[in-house]
Amino acid sequence: MRLRGKVAIVTGAGRGIGRSIALRLAQEGADVLVSDVDGATAENTAREVAALGRRSVGMRTDVTRPADTKEMATRALAELGGIHILVNNAGIVQVKPWLELADEDLDRMFGVNVKGPLFASQAVAPTLVQQRSGRISSPLWPRS
Repeated sequence: MRLRGKVAIVTGAGRGIGRSIALRLAQEGADVLVSDVDGATAENTAREVAALGRRSVGMRTDVTRPADTKEMATRALAELGGIHILVNNAGIVQVKPWLELADEDLDRMFGVNVKGPLFASQAVAPTLVQQRSGRISSPLWPRS
């Protein structure tokens, strides 16, 4: 249990890769805040985390909205007692011919895939800086 005593937030964790990440973090001992734009799937994954013996919170979060990501960080602190790991997993693609991509499609992809990780990271960074430890993972920001 390498992550015992740690709290992780995983965005886009209601299903797919994010769900798998949340469950793996729980298997490694972390308590997990499960965040997803679909609140019902977030709650379902949170129940699966709890079934593994870990504390969990499931919540609807639109990562394109700074207020939502701030609430996500606030709930992790209040209900799980901290933040040590943020996995910026939420992401979308538009599956259509590129000649059919509309401005709204690009705005939506940019919002979720670029602004989302920025807003979520900004929401948790003050806590990580204050405790002088933590990890932020994002598919758009390679490790150095």
